[in-house]
Amino acid sequence: KFYFAAGFFIFYEMARGVQRPALFGYFNNFIGSEKRATILSFVITATWLGGAIGLITLGWVARKFSIEISWMLASIILLFSIAPLLSLKRKTISGIITDSYR
Repeated sequence: KFYFAAGFFIFYEMARGVQRPALFGYFNNFIGSEKRATILSFVITATWLGGAIGLITLGWVARKFSIEISWMLASIILLFSIAPLLSLKRKTISGIITDSYR
């Protein structure tokens, strides 16, 4: 049971490490510099708010059920938030083909 939860924990941390650079790289490629700072500020604020709500919720899940269930739920939620980033395909902008995940 511990190793199962540890696997989800490791997946969760790896996904967190991939999420922000992929998202910021996407924004840097496709959002003009005049709007980028505002959008990135909003994304960071939303991330912190989501993290605070997530910690409280997952703490409740851990107390009510188990820490293993809590880490599994956190991994699944993070997987769904990363899926759109992983599905980004090559895009054509102004006739230039770029990788949208750089």
